[in-house]
Amino acid sequence: MKKWLTLFIMICAVTMLFALTVNGADIRPSVTLEDGTKITPINDVIFLPAHADVTKLQLNCSTIFKNITLNGKSVKNGDIIDISSFERTDKDTRVTYYEVVFVTESTKTPEDVVLFYKGNSLPTLHITTSKGTASLLGDTPDEGATVEIVDAQNRLMFGSYCEVKTRGNSTDTYAKKPFQIKFSSGINLMGMGKAKTWLLLANYLDQSYIRNNIMYKLAKDMGMGACDFVNVDVFIDGKYQGVYTLCEKVNINKNRVAISELEKENDRLNPEYSTETTTVTSGTLIDETVISEYKYVNDVVNPADITGGYLIELDNNSKGSRDDFESYFMTNTEFGENLYVIKSPERCSKEQVEYIARLFAEMEEAMASENGKNSLGKHYSEYIDLDSFAVAYIMAELGRNYDAGSAHCCLLRGPRSADSAGVLQGFCCLCPVWRHNTPSSRDNTAPARKIHPAGMHRRISPPAWK
Repeated sequence: MKKWLTLFIMICAVTMLFALTVNGADIRPSVTLEDGTKITPINDVIFLPAHADVTKLQLNCSTIFKNITLNGKSVKNGDIIDISSFERTDKDTRVTYYEVVFVTESTKTPEDVVLFYKGNSLPTLHITTSKGTASLLGDTPDEGATVEIVDAQNRLMFGSYCEVKTRGNSTDTYAKKPFQIKFSSGINLMGMGKAKTWLLLANYLDQSYIRNNIMYKLAKDMGMGACDFVNVDVFIDGKYQGVYTLCEKVNINKNRVAISELEKENDRLNPEYSTETTTVTSGTLIDETVISEYKYVNDVVNPADITGGYLIELDNNSKGSRDDFESYFMTNTEFGENLYVIKSPERCSKEQVEYIARLFAEMEEAMASENGKNSLGKHYSEYIDLDSFAVAYIMAELGRNYDAGSAHCCLLRGPRSADSAGVLQGFCCLCPVWRHNTPSSRDNTAPARKIHPAGMHRRISPPAWK
């Protein structure tokens, strides 16, 4: 009896699987564009790039269905279809779409409605992975991917092999994931300057897709560094992912942050870095300063000048996962702990971490004091570029950015000796502007919040801005 019951369950399962396959994927056809790009549906919706010709779409559907009609005309797998007569306009949003009804006699559901949405004027970025689907991408790079960018007229703007992976901390957990693209050499994408690494920001918390754009432009108008960016429609393995912001990754080079590249010197002197790291929680630096912990890479050979430049991110959201970073330091004052992740050089020596950590400790001690001076008698203005901090504060206030003063803040420190760039020498600068997709006290996962960037406010003595 048990065997018969097991066999019955297996037969039911196979029957259900067959039904789901027939009534699911087969009833919802995909289409192929003139250039050979296959566009697959998301549920009952197909998103077409701006360059798609809606009068020349190749229909892809299962040969199981012998009698399929479209607008009263019999169609089959491989036929070229014209959906232009199905154009509709939403009366509320004024968005144009195509409501296409496929009729078949081969299923229990005689009609299947597929909505086609077509991009307007944005460039389209196509990524083809070796995995076949975006859902299999993770934080390990897919080294067998390719990327193409075409404009609204389907003119190829760029194409290359690349690595692609997901990126972000909290943003990597959302339904719409951000991605990182990396090339073997520097590429000038969309006129934004050469770089090996580029980001696709999902802006999942910002359904307007304009917050980052507005704040980046405002920062530039106020004389503060900010990312160049271009909005693009993104398709991965033929499936539409949404509107993304294609932008540069914040790093030190002449096209991004123009200060001396200490990382280049480190790489030159250390062809192979040690995989061993050391985390320090006691010792002279910790006894003498507000440093509570730091980490460095073992056996790194130092260049003659280790005073800069450094690219450092204040990232208090990552305290629990700080072991993932190779170089960082933490401070502890009456205002709490801060985690500073050293982004460049990514692999710092003991001397380098201790050098930059001591400077930040002296700076924070001065900021936390009543008179703005530390135990060495130095005012915080001797450590920081006041203009950049003032602009960053204004930006945080205008945007009501609740990450201000606690996370996603990029800090730069140039070397003490003058170099050809002639900027930021010996000072800590709070720039470029980064991560403003959740300002204005609201995101699409929570109700309106009352936000004040108190962390920044408490660390900067107000009289300094008068």
